[in-house]
Amino acid sequence: MRDNIVRVAVHGRIKGYEIDPGLAYTDEYDAHLHAAAEHGDVQYVITSDNGFHDFAVAHDEFLGYEVYTPDDFLMLVHRDAISTVREALLEQIAYHRRLGRPYNLVARLEDAQAPYFAAAIRKMMQAPAVARALSCVPEGT
Repeated sequence: MRDNIVRVAVHGRIKGYEIDPGLAYTDEYDAHLHAAAEHGDVQYVITSDNGFHDFAVAHDEFLGYEVYTPDDFLMLVHRDAISTVREALLEQIAYHRRLGRPYNLVARLEDAQAPYFAAAIRKMMQAPAVARALSCVPEGT
């Protein structure tokens, strides 16, 4: 997992940042996350931490990044890159077919607190190309 993250984060771990003591953070972790995001010049912070979302709303006018819940970010990707989402879905279907185990992606997304994206995937699974791929998968997958 770490190797995959490092491969995406071409500059590696964000370090060398300084926490701005003049901001009202909801907790010390939010201070580190904000400072690292600013120092690393990231575009998006994806978190389920409600406290950080509160911090972002309170300081939105000067943040250099956008803050999303995982579900909201996945819906943004779905909206802007639906063909990529469809391709990833088909790859997931093929992968789990090779494993020969039941897998319910929609249920997993719902369990992961991504209900809107789960609904979008459920709808996408009814598209002809995806439905054809699903017809090759054992019951319950």
